[in-house]
Amino acid sequence: MKKIITVVLVLVMILSLASCGGGQSAPGNSSAAPDNTNAAQNNAANSNEAQNSGSDPGKQDPGDQQEEKGDSIQADKVLIDNEFFKLTFKGIENPDPLFYNVKLKFESKNTGNISFTDRTSKLAVNDIKLVDPNSFIHLDGNDKDIDLCLFKSDLEAIGVDSVDKIEKISFSIGAYPNKQSLTHYDCEIYPTGLDNTYVSKARAAMPGDVSVGETPQFRISAFWREGSDFVNCFNDMGLHRPVMIIENPYSTTVNYAWEDFTVNGVEIPNYYTGYSVNLDPGETAIVPMLMSIIDKSELESRGITKAEEISFMFMVRYGDGTAANTTENWYKCIMESSDLHN
Repeated sequence: MKKIITVVLVLVMILSLASCGGGQSAPGNSSAAPDNTNAAQNNAANSNEAQNSGSDPGKQDPGDQQEEKGDSIQADKVLIDNEFFKLTFKGIENPDPLFYNVKLKFESKNTGNISFTDRTSKLAVNDIKLVDPNSFIHLDGNDKDIDLCLFKSDLEAIGVDSVDKIEKISFSIGAYPNKQSLTHYDCEIYPTGLDNTYVSKARAAMPGDVSVGETPQFRISAFWREGSDFVNCFNDMGLHRPVMIIENPYSTTVNYAWEDFTVNGVEIPNYYTGYSVNLDPGETAIVPMLMSIIDKSELESRGITKAEEISFMFMVRYGDGTAANTTENWYKCIMESSDLHN
């Protein structure tokens, strides 16, 4: 009996000691866990602070990398190389708030046997034509570095708000090799490397706009920065300007022209607006409503501070060019205050 009691007492003592040991270790683990958590939080905070402040030169904020990618494109791709000249695409730069500059290098091989037209033609970005005299390049047969300027706010109308969204640039150089008949040399540039996979987005890429008019021979809509009155778009030296989006749904090439552009009944001189464009079936063009005005003070000088009504005459001409088979129609297009963003 004594042996049994002795064994029981020994077991009780062992259990008691084990219980005391466990009680001492638990507080120790409990205090260690918060220390590790705080250390991890402090490290994460320090890491974020270093990235945001730029104090760690070995790491870059992903946002900075994207911005750098969208800011410029470097390239060295030969577009044309024939017996007369060589044209090389060198990249795209974003030097000021108005334009993207497409860098080209022109090298002449035989200036004595070739002459050029006064400008490039059929300029398009992402298969949308751009009608803007500032975007033409002039060649005289001499070696030169060329900047092909793309007006940024016009590209907004086709959903392009950064360099990396310029997926295709195309244009044509007119020249007279051996000083004989006119030859067009077509150029296609794929800045982001999509030449084998590019699919035209065309109209689907455009943001919302204001419908102006539609017939079987044309569709016209207008676009300017949403939330801005037509006149106020010309703030900040033309960082944005209203444009017309002209589409040709017809089965043949159509010539479009416009004149007598008025705002609130005040006519804008034709030298600001008197341009035209030819569109093949299915083509779309972006055309500035007021080509030359880049500052709203030019509108205010005519007493125009807020647009209540915008109107212009729009001409549609199609046929084979002969008097008997050519149709020319004029339409008056009007956008009233209910159509305008503000």
